[in-house]
Amino acid sequence: MLALSAESEAERVAQVLGDDRGGPNRERLFPVVDSARRPVGVVTRGDLRQWLSGAPRDRRPLRDVIKRAPIVAFDDEPLRLVVFRMAETGLTRFPVVARHDGTLLGMVGLTDLLTARVKILEAERRRERTLGTRLRLLDVLGPGRAA
Repeated sequence: MLALSAESEAERVAQVLGDDRGGPNRERLFPVVDSARRPVGVVTRGDLRQWLSGAPRDRRPLRDVIKRAPIVAFDDEPLRLVVFRMAETGLTRFPVVARHDGTLLGMVGLTDLLTARVKILEAERRRERTLGTRLRLLDVLGPGRAA
């Protein structure tokens, strides 16, 4: 995960973005943070490209380009709430912040949530197989003879 400073210089942003054919960073949404690492906004790759395409002398500061007050996920909330927020807003990627001080901890995206769900389903299947084996063993041994 890469966070940009609200004071980032265009040259540094261009270096971070690289090119779309496999440059240094392929993210599509970047959190923008203040000096205390608290999110102040987010900016898309497209918005950054447009910002960089302007003449340097006419370029506004990055802090003027970002989308302020980003929708976030908190580090201590259940994933189902994050999924609900994604469905409600239509957004598929959020900054993750610490509830106690608002510092940026990372990013969570729809792919992350789907990956977590697959792991939960696999764990449930393993438990069901184990439980099923134990129940069959009890049937074979008969009542009062289980190990």
